[in-house]
This record gives sequence, C-alpha cells and structure tokens, in this order.
Amino acid sequence: MIALMGNFLLGLAALAAFYAALAALIGQTKASPTWKKSTDNAMLAYTLLLGAGVLFLGLALLFNQFELQYVHDHSSLALPLYLKLSAIWAGQEGSLLFWSFMQALFSLLAVNANRKKNADSVYIAAAILSLLTAFFAGVTFLVQNPFASLSPVPADGLGLNPLLRHPGMAFHPPALYLGYVGLAVPFAFGLTGLISGKVKEWSQPIHRWTLFSWFGLGIGLLLGMRWAYDVLGWGGYWGWDAVENAALMPWLVSSALIHTDYLREKTENTFNKTYLLAALAYQLVLFGTYATRSGQIQSVHAYTQSSIGPVLLGAQLLLLAVSAGIFFKFRQKSTAASDAPMSLRAIVSRLTTLVLLTLTFSIFLGTILPNLTQVISGQATGVSTAWFDRVSGPQFALLVLLMGLCPLAAMALRQFKRWQLILAGLAGGLLLGVFFSLLLGEFLPLAFMVFSLIGFSITAELFKFAGRQRQTARFNTLRLSSWMIHTGLILLALGVFASKAYEFSDFQSMQLNESVTSGGYQLEYRGIAQEMRADYLETKAELLLSQNGRTLALLSPYLNQYDDGQQTLTVPAVRSSLADDVYVVLSGWSDNGEQATFQIYINPLINFLWFGGVLLLAGGYLALAPLNAKGVGRWLYWIGATLFIGLAVWMMWGSAHGATAPDSNDLQIGSAAPQFETLTDLNGQPLLVDFASSPVTVVNFWAPWCPSCREELPDLQAIWEKYEAQGLALVGITYDTDQAAVQASVDSYGLTYPIVLDPDAALSMQYEVTGVPETYIVDRSGRITFIAIGAASYDVIEAAILESLIQTEASIKGGS
Repeated sequence: MIALMGNFLLGLAALAAFYAALAALIGQTKASPTWKKSTDNAMLAYTLLLGAGVLFLGLALLFNQFELQYVHDHSSLALPLYLKLSAIWAGQEGSLLFWSFMQALFSLLAVNANRKKNADSVYIAAAILSLLTAFFAGVTFLVQNPFASLSPVPADGLGLNPLLRHPGMAFHPPALYLGYVGLAVPFAFGLTGLISGKVKEWSQPIHRWTLFSWFGLGIGLLLGMRWAYDVLGWGGYWGWDAVENAALMPWLVSSALIHTDYLREKTENTFNKTYLLAALAYQLVLFGTYATRSGQIQSVHAYTQSSIGPVLLGAQLLLLAVSAGIFFKFRQKSTAASDAPMSLRAIVSRLTTLVLLTLTFSIFLGTILPNLTQVISGQATGVSTAWFDRVSGPQFALLVLLMGLCPLAAMALRQFKRWQLILAGLAGGLLLGVFFSLLLGEFLPLAFMVFSLIGFSITAELFKFAGRQRQTARFNTLRLSSWMIHTGLILLALGVFASKAYEFSDFQSMQLNESVTSGGYQLEYRGIAQEMRADYLETKAELLLSQNGRTLALLSPYLNQYDDGQQTLTVPAVRSSLADDVYVVLSGWSDNGEQATFQIYINPLINFLWFGGVLLLAGGYLALAPLNAKGVGRWLYWIGATLFIGLAVWMMWGSAHGATAPDSNDLQIGSAAPQFETLTDLNGQPLLVDFASSPVTVVNFWAPWCPSCREELPDLQAIWEKYEAQGLALVGITYDTDQAAVQASVDSYGLTYPIVLDPDAALSMQYEVTGVPETYIVDRSGRITFIAIGAASYDVIEAAILESLIQTEASIKGGS
C-alpha cells in the first residue's frame, strides 16, 4: 500500500511540474491571468505532492516498513530514531526525492516572492524552475524510485552505513541541498532577466538567493569537514576528494558572484557577468550531482554506480546548450567604457573574483583528470593531495593578501593618501607572525611569512571595521557581517596552514600500563573494555594524557564493529586546546588488550579553522537579514544569530569527543574500594565479601557475550585454583541479567569461584565500570592495589596479587 501511494505521489508530482512549466509559458506569452493562476495552483500542488512523498518515506523508515527496498537497505529495527529520519537522504533514491521536494519548495517560494515586484516577467522564471522540478521528480520516479517494493518482506533491514551515524550527517546533506538547489534560482532569475530585458529588477533577487545558497553550502562544507575529522580516523578534515571538491567549487563561484554583484551595484557593470557566474555555479552543481551519483568518480562520499549517470550528464549538456543559446541571443550589449579611472578598491575586488575563478578551474581540472586520462589513454591517472595543496595553496594565500589590501587601500586613498595605515597593517602582521611562531615553538621561514600575511589581513579587517564604525554612530549589520565573513575566512586559513605545516603523526604499540612520549605529550595505556550496544560491539581503550607532569585528560578512542565484524568504525579521542588538538585513534589490540596500537596526531592551531568557519557562517547569517528589518524583527534575527553560533560551537566543542577531564574522585590505585552489600550467587545463596578477612580480594566484572571476558575466564579459574588455599577471595560480577547465559558460560569454562549477578548495575556503578572486562585487586585494608581496564592475563594478575601480598606484609611489619 505504501509503495503504491508513494509511486502515485511521485508520478503525479512530475506531471504537475511539467504542466506548471507549460502553463507558465502560455500565461507569460499570452499575458493570460487564467493560465498564470493555473500555474500558481500547479506549483503549489507539486510542492505538496513531493512533500507528502518525503513524509511517506519518513514514516516508512520510522515504522520499519521493510517491504520497501529503500527502507530495508538503509534502516533496521535497532536504528535510533534520529538516524531513521536522517536515512531519508542516506541513499541515492531517498536523497533524490528530498532534492526534488527542495527544488519544488524553492521554486514556489522564489516565484511567490517576486510575483508583485516582477509581475510582467516572473512566469518565465516559473517555467524554468518548474521544468527543473519536473526533471528531478521524473528521474526519481522512473530511474531511482525510493518506493520500489521488496518481496518477500524481510524481518529486519540492513541498517545504516556506520560512516553515516555521526550527528553531523543528520544536517550535512540537507545543508548542502540548500546550496545546490538554491543555486537553481539565481540561474533561472538570470535567464529571466536576459529574456525579459529587466536586468535591474532581477539583480537584487539574484544576489539574495546567491547569498542564501552560499550560506547553505558553507554549512554543509564545514559539517562535512567536521564529520571527516570525527569519523574517518585519519587526523585530517579535507582530502581533496572528488565529492568534496564538487561542493567547494560552487561555493567559490558563488563567492565570486557575490563580489561581482557588489561591484555591479557600485559601477555600471553589465548583467552579463552576473548571469555567466550564476550559470557556471549551477553547472558546477549539476557536475557535482553527476560526480556524486553516477559512480564514475570514486569517493568515500559518493553513491554506488547506477544508471542515473548518463541521464544526469545528458541533462546537463542539454541545459548548457540551451542556456548558452539564450545568452548569445539576449545578452546585454556592451556600453561605452567610462573615462573615469577604476578605483583601487574595484581593482582589488576584481582581482579577488579572478583568483576565485582560477582556483575553481584548478580544482576542477584536478578532479576530472582521472576521467580525462581514462578517455584519452585508456588508463586513469589522478593527482595527489600534494598536487592540490601545491596548486591551490598559493592561490588561497593570494586571496588572504587581497582581503588585507582591499580595505587598507580604500582607507588610505579616502583618507588623504595616508599610507601609514598599510605600514601599520604590516607591523601588525609581523607581530602576529612572531606570536604564532612562538606559540608553535618552532620557527620556519615560510611559516613565518604566511603567519605575517594572515596577521596583516586580520589587522586590516580590524582597521576597516573600526574606521567605518567610527564614522557613524549607527550600528550597521551588513558592515559587521562583512567583517565577520572576511575575518572568519582568514582565521580558517590560519588553522588550515598551521595544521598542515606543523602536523605531527606517530604510531605507538603499547603494553598495558606502559607510558610513551609522543609529540611533547605523555600517554599511559590503561586498558581496553568492550560493551555490546544495540547493534554493534563497542571496544574502548583508555589512555591518560599528561604534559610536563600535569594530567590533562582521559582519552577514550573507540572501535565499533557492526554486522559481526564485517564493518568497523573508528571513533577517535580528541583533546582540544587553543594551541592544538591531540587526536588518538585505536588501530588494534592483541593478547586480550594487554597490547594495543594507536595512531597519534598533533594538529596545531586547528581550532582556528573551526572557529573561523563558525564566524564566517555567522556573518553570512547576518548578511541574510531582511533589509527592512526593524524593531522586533531585527532583534529576532539577532537572537537567531546567537542561537546559530551557540549550536555551531556546541557541535564543534560541546561534546567530549572521547576526552574527559580526570576526576580526582575517580577510583584509582590507592583509593578505598567500595564495600559490598551481601550478594547472591547463581544458586540463590547469600555471599558475603569482606576485604578484611582475606589477604587479597580479586573483583572481576564480566559478561558472557564479551569475547575478551571469555578469553580471560580460564586464567581467572587457574588463579582461583592456585591461590584459594592461601585465603584468596575472587568474585565474578556479571553485567548480564540472563542467568541462563551466565550459567552456560560457568559450565562451559568450569568456573568454581563465586559468580554473582548485578541486575540493576548497582555494583558496577559503585566501581565506575564503563565496559567489560574490568578487574580490581583489593588488599586486606580495603585499598585498591591494581586496576585492569580490559582483559588481563594470568601472569599479570598473578604478579599483581603477589605485589599486593608483599605490600600487605610490609605494612603489617611496619605497623608492629
């Protein structure tokens, strides 16, 4: 039933969108109010139909309707609620449905917002946007249908790809769609302005929608970088992956379009450049769609290869040909050049646009090179990340320089050739260059030059903002947003450069309780614990991080195993500070956790990248403020900006990211062991554990489902058999409340030492157990003498028991 309804909604939406495009053309050509009204109704209809389709798919995921192939492939019974909802865009079919809905919604909003102001030409835009909606809805219905049924109906689904379970992935794709789909509107408005000749009337809507799309792409890019940093476990955030590049290129061209629009407002620039940049940005969106969905370009972010590739490529080429033909027919005629010299600020701004475009071309060339060489020579030859760094690095540096030159040049000329402003900027840059070099503890000539350049631009932006604010008593939101965007981009560049130039990585294999020094930090390996979660086995290591004798954090990197170990996900532990991030990945372990290997990264100044990105996007949010907002509306927008920044900061630094401050009250060697109440063993008999009555007491927390626990059980039994006669007390406390499973393990391993259940986890909480196995050794005085987080071998436990006995005897003799 749900498959039938979903297909009905999709098919009807595609037909409604095609009808709306046809009705809009008739209404525009004949100036017919009837056809225009019919267009309005059809646009509302296909928006509601596609919205209902998204709702149906969401409900199918929420209620585990595995008769749909899509639900079976991307969800499961154990999947958390928020992940079930985000699974809407986790696969090819669902994401295309969501894209189609966004295209419909933006088309409706864009046309409605311009119906009065541009009534004589708005239905040209309506026809173009409806055709785009019809295309995406039709492709979803005919080629990549999320409502395809599955028979027989399985009892459970495959679940969500572990890589997509990061919270950022719940927001990253929709944010990118804001930009991808949003850029269709400036493209359609640009075509409308050319065809109608109403270029002035359509310029402002193009600027607003470009800014909105730029903002959405920026959010998506930053969230994607953070996802790569938090999930992929390689210590980095940007790998010049083809799909990453496909999102970055439209953002760069959108930045160029925003600069061009600004110059057009200040000069007699023609509309042609605005349209060409809008068309280029949308063509890059379509290229990114092809790169992501065709399977022709390999990427960790891309969908698998499918039949949609030729359809997307054909549509892109057709749209390119049609839009180029329209441009050459309706383009604005060049006006006579003005005799007035171009201002220095205009020159610098145009240079900025040029650099943005050359940077985009460089990235595009590196991205498609494997496909080009495959076509030309039959063998794909790609470029390395080092190539992208070498080619793009100088261009990004030039952008940073231009961001410093532009405001200072304008101020210097405006203020009677006072070039001392530029000298002051250079002095500020040198001081910041020295500061960052000292902060990182190593002087590198090239790094010092780049730091000074970044410092120069930061100083220039501060001068610009302070100078303009001093000229007027009124607070200007646009001025603040401009400063935030440029300063945020400069800080982002600082974080990128420092984390690349001073990065440190190390690989350490550590024994239990061993300490190593890496990158100026000391790490002590505390052990490994495992815990069975809803649909995966979680393995967590613990390391104590310190520096110069001062304990900084307890690091807990994870390795999660899904589908009985068929898929694994590394979750690094990250300890952040202003100076750097300490980033630790659990690579593997052996001997029941007595030995583990870790990949350690030190990323200097990387938090300037995240802070700069947040500041940049917050500035973009402010720039989107309604131009006529006053009173309550203005304050609401400021409240929204504050909430946006707060949410972004929380996502970047609010959660622990596997690093917690060590608690002075935590149990550690030398602490008093929590006393036991009377326990009940598997036979229902009371069991009293009194530390004072035994020279040594071994307390072991375990569970039958834990592989490390099962490997440890024979060693514990051997310890019991050897030392029971000497008064040793040993008790096994199990997490598992299934007494039958516990009894089966006891029988299988021939355990004869006392085993007790901990059904309400009261004992586990007293001992602050975070996973199993964990073992504590307590002496006669009730003091903890040994802690093992993870499995401990016979030799390790025996050595700890003997050491505890020696210490107990020494304390008795000392007391006598």
